Parts: sequence; C-alpha cells; structure tokens
Amino acid sequence: MLRSLQRTYRVFLCRVCQRLQGLHGVIAASLNLDSPEYEIVESGPDHDKSFVAVAIVGSEKFASGEGKSKREAEQAAAKLAHEVLSSRSKNK
Repeated sequence: MLRSLQRTYRVFLCRVCQRLQGLHGVIAASLNLDSPEYEIVESGPDHDKSFVAVAIVGSEKFASGEGKSKREAEQAAAKLAHEVLSSRSKNK
C-alpha cells in the first residue's frame, strides 16, 4: 500500500513539474523573453549520478535545481525560475 502511494505521489509531482516547465516558457513569452535553456552539471559515479541544472532565460540565470536525473534537475530549476517570473509578471 505504501509503495503504491509513493508511486502515485511521484507521478503526481512529475506531472506538476512538467506543467511548471511549460508555464515557465509561457510566462517567459508573455514577458517577451526567450524560451528557457538549461545548463546542466553532473556529478557522482555512474551508478549514483546527481544533476544540477540552472534555468537561463535571455541572459539571466536563475537559481539551480537538483535531481537524480537531468529531467528532475531541469524541472526543479524551472520551478524556481517560474516563481521569480510569476512574481515579476504580477508586479507589472
């Protein structure tokens, strides 16, 4: 039962993060900014890699996100950038 709940929660979080990545692009476009790009750094042995991604919009770098895969790291970075861009769009 617990594993099933954990898997369901993981799937839910993954979908939320994917939507945030999409929203990040939409918000960037609404502010007349370029689509986001990501700088990724990997570390650790092959069997236990860790990734750090930095979202870049235009020439601005946002806070880095971490994950056990490139995708997780990009999604974490997109979430952080989304929060910054959202607050900017609310202040305009």
